[in-house]
Amino acid sequence: MRYVYLEGIFLGGSADIKTMLVQEFNKFKQIDADFVRLMNKVKQDPKVMSVLDQPEIAKTLEKWVKILNGIKKALGDYLEKQRQNFARFYFVGDDDLLEIIGNSKEIKAVQRHFPKMFAGITTVLHSEDGDKI
Repeated sequence: MRYVYLEGIFLGGSADIKTMLVQEFNKFKQIDADFVRLMNKVKQDPKVMSVLDQPEIAKTLEKWVKILNGIKKALGDYLEKQRQNFARFYFVGDDDLLEIIGNSKEIKAVQRHFPKMFAGITTVLHSEDGDKI
């Protein structure tokens, strides 16, 4: 199961998502910090047996997977609510929708998704400052 995209969402992404999913954001930050600490230990002694000798390593990794699955589910629920609020979002995949939400104030960044949501749109013209379409 891949969780790489969560880093971009929670650590570098939308403030909207961080405020709507506060608990998940905090859980992810904690797991990320713990993971970095673990990887620093592994870097010091990268032998497999040394890694396996870390106390409770299997339980820790299983716990992280369980928490990350919960975060992933909450994010999916959030995206579903956004789609219910604006039906055109059903025409874009989760990755595209996260990009749209994450860059919602940047018309130039999300305009490539407009043709997916609105039939007949091939180009979008906007003002120099990007405030008006």
